[in-house]
Amino acid sequence: MKSKKIMSIILSISLTIGAALANNYIVNAANSLHGIVLSKQGLNVRSEANTTSKIIGTLKLDDNIEILETLNDWYKIKFGSSYGYVSKQYIKLDENTSTNSTTSTNSTTSTSGTTPTNGDSANSSTGSNSVSSSGSDNAPEYKNLDERKDVDKLKQWKITFNKSIKDTDGNRNEFKIVDTKANFVSTKVLIDNSTVTVIPWDSGYNYEESYKLIIGDNIEATDGTKIKYTSTMPFTVKSKIASLGLGKTETEHINNDRSYEWYVSQDNSGKYSTVNSGPACVAMAIKWKTSSLSKSVEDIRNTYEFSGAPWNNDTIVAYLKTSSIDYNYCNDITEDALKNQIRNGNILIVTLNPQYINYNNSAESKVGRFHAVDGSSYSIIIKGYEIVDGKTYFEIYDPFNNNINYLDGYPRGKNDYYSSSEILNSLTAESVQPIVINK
Repeated sequence: MKSKKIMSIILSISLTIGAALANNYIVNAANSLHGIVLSKQGLNVRSEANTTSKIIGTLKLDDNIEILETLNDWYKIKFGSSYGYVSKQYIKLDENTSTNSTTSTNSTTSTSGTTPTNGDSANSSTGSNSVSSSGSDNAPEYKNLDERKDVDKLKQWKITFNKSIKDTDGNRNEFKIVDTKANFVSTKVLIDNSTVTVIPWDSGYNYEESYKLIIGDNIEATDGTKIKYTSTMPFTVKSKIASLGLGKTETEHINNDRSYEWYVSQDNSGKYSTVNSGPACVAMAIKWKTSSLSKSVEDIRNTYEFSGAPWNNDTIVAYLKTSSIDYNYCNDITEDALKNQIRNGNILIVTLNPQYINYNNSAESKVGRFHAVDGSSYSIIIKGYEIVDGKTYFEIYDPFNNNINYLDGYPRGKNDYYSSSEILNSLTAESVQPIVINK
């Protein structure tokens, strides 16, 4: 007996950036983006998404189409061995293959069974170029992959096949991500041998929203075989708080930020850049107090060089005095005492021992120390706190940025979070009092 040559997905969709995430809607067995033509006069298929472009064919009433992309008032559809564009107002999303029984908010498709009579409909005289995609004998098989939970905002999906995939535009168009309104999400698709990577563009997915990854049934392997079925995989993006590594439920959040930029990095601050966290915190305190006062970290460091040794509290206070900055010590090293300073509108400079602060080099989570520290101490600014799932985290500015950004584009060290218990353990063990910068 002649064996069938069937290409299939190896069921190992990689989690390349973070954990996967659950969705909150149910996927039907035939859940793919298909539509039905409503125009009794036929529907023009055009080479571009406008009414002045070339007509490359027509579709008939009730023809079934596969939608590749949404472009304003147009759908990009699979058309023969290529693709074309049709006006959205003449397409009704198939209720059997879409999560929604109606089209997206921006669509003007009729759902009452009536046929629009204006726009880009076509008459039957163009029939010689017509391609119909209807016919139950050609209906694809569908396979639903398991739901994924707590997906990262910039999640990249890696799909592995049991055969090498042709690196063509046609194959790339078979990989789509849609939201719950059937709108396509802008993605970049990379094909490398038997692995396909689907990457979101720009700022990624929206927090706490649900999506579907759709893998079409027209994917062609390098040996000419095609996949047997269309696959769908629902997923939902984690909350913003969860993506930061804080937890799920926020009950209190206070910070004493300014309306202007006052974060200062110690990077590239001269001879002692790697140990200039103390001078950098002084620079931030000065700028926080008065926006017009701005001193470079290098100039501040040069006032008390000390052969490159990190600054301790005495040196920090000495410079605050020369700059007439109103400060005092927080003698009570407790969580409530530090939180009260924040509630009173103040910020604090604290010098910590890195061994007490959890190391976390995640490109997304902002809880913990992301860097190694030369020596046994470094300084940060505490500018707020947040209580999540009953646990207190202090919101900090860490000047030791290392010229690295998080995935969201913000500098590492800016608006990071340290566990209250870790900060208190360090301060208590080292007998270091926080320095309060009064508002």
